[in-house]
Amino acid sequence: MLIIFFYLSRKEDSRFDWTEFERIVREMHEQTDKDLDMLSKMNKQKDKIEEKIRDKKKN
Repeated sequence: MLIIFFYLSRKEDSRFDWTEFERIVREMHEQTDKDLDMLSKMNKQKDKIEEKIRDKKKN
């Protein structure tokens, strides 16, 4: 990843579209946030199910 970043960060290479790069990075961050939110929700559901299983085992 760093190699790609350093290669792309050479300012003298005018063929590189920095606005597109920034847009893609922003989209990646947004998707990561969405993924983390989904993971959090799924973990809460998993915890509820595990709690129900523990309650059943106690009885």
